[in-house]
Amino acid sequence: MTTRNYHNLVDLCAGSYNWNIKVRVIRSWRGVSKQGEGFKGLNLLFLDNQDTRIHGFVPGNIIDKHEMKLLEGNICSISNFSVKDYKTEEKFRCINSDKQIIFTTYTNVKTFHEDDVLIAKNIFDFYDLGDLSDIANQNVFLTDVIGFIEKDLPLANLINKYGQQQTQIKFTIVDGRNSVNVTFWDSLAEEFEAALYAAQEFPIVIIIASAKITSWQGTNHPTPQVEISNVTATKFYMNYDYHDVANLRKMLRQPMFANYNFTTQAEEKIETLSIAELRNLGIHYIEKEVICQIKVNTVLETTYWNFYQCPSCYKEIEPVEGLFKCYRCADRNVPYPYKNWKLSVEAEDNSGRIEIVLMDREARTILGIYAPTTNEENMPSIVKLLENRYYTVKLEIKRSNIEQKSFTYVATGIYENPAQTNETGISETQNLNESATETSGSGYHLDDFSQLNFQSPDIKLKNKKKRSLGNKKK
Repeated sequence: MTTRNYHNLVDLCAGSYNWNIKVRVIRSWRGVSKQGEGFKGLNLLFLDNQDTRIHGFVPGNIIDKHEMKLLEGNICSISNFSVKDYKTEEKFRCINSDKQIIFTTYTNVKTFHEDDVLIAKNIFDFYDLGDLSDIANQNVFLTDVIGFIEKDLPLANLINKYGQQQTQIKFTIVDGRNSVNVTFWDSLAEEFEAALYAAQEFPIVIIIASAKITSWQGTNHPTPQVEISNVTATKFYMNYDYHDVANLRKMLRQPMFANYNFTTQAEEKIETLSIAELRNLGIHYIEKEVICQIKVNTVLETTYWNFYQCPSCYKEIEPVEGLFKCYRCADRNVPYPYKNWKLSVEAEDNSGRIEIVLMDREARTILGIYAPTTNEENMPSIVKLLENRYYTVKLEIKRSNIEQKSFTYVATGIYENPAQTNETGISETQNLNESATETSGSGYHLDDFSQLNFQSPDIKLKNKKKRSLGNKKK
């Protein structure tokens, strides 16, 4: 025990319930059944002041009691929980550990408003890219990796062997000595593409946490080829504020990187406009994206603050006679649809006002939580925390904004400007989690657009057809 009566994570063991720990929540994702339907509970990754990590699980029947306290980045004390040893058959553990924390109905969680500098913001256990072949196809532990994004291909849609539609994106990561192919699937693929559009520093350094490592051998490959892919627990971080990211970038001028071609899909820099300029754009801006610096005045009260999504094709669905069906999936019944945010806010700068729609990814970026799974009709009170805060937001210009002079815009990316927010007198203890354009069950962090750039080699821009990120979930 420490002087404050907290147990260290390394000392936890099965057989007792009177544990008391102080930890930071460094990751969270929702668990689903093996069939992909049905919400099982909330998975969490905790970190203590000894740099020890442990996986925690909150069963679905008690998640409402704790979810608001267990936001990523929060410092919490957690007591009266059970510790479970993993069974041999339990695969794809998010970290290399033989035990996990299980919340019970007696578990207590307290959130500290002040930060604890003795607990790191995050920590990873990187595996060298050249050694991944040694652990490929073992399915007990997931793996953390880091590298530069060297080559990336456009988002692709395909039909798998079961006749289901899937989305994938492929890219390569390198560390100067080795290169490995990566494939992200479905929602994580879409999030990766969105992050790629918003990135400001190149070449991009990516951390992939809790990745699945596999290998395959084709007819044209005399040796097995290693590939990285994602599972539910996988999360990526682009240009993350972490010492290993800075160290890798310092190595960029070394000769071992000379033969790499850091070509990327990065687009030409997106214009930053005032609201007055936004309201007077010409037709050549249709389907383009612009950036605005805004303050959210009000979250508009509406009964339509959420929408439901098919867990197979990720398209929006609506109830028919009280039941959800997806006509795109051959009218299959959807007993457990995903519930997503859809918020409308009034925003302003010193030149005017507009209305902005925040879809699920953007709302979760700044709220840090999923839409409540309960059947409440009233808008959750937490959304009011968005008010009187300053944000940088990326907006998609639709035809209606130009031709019909509609001043309602859809956000395709957002992050908070905490310095401006704090100048208004809002206490730091009220600050929402700082991230950008994030996360489903998997997710990512992206440093803000104004981050100071390190020196890096010039990159060439690919010519590619403009894609509208805001239309993916329609």
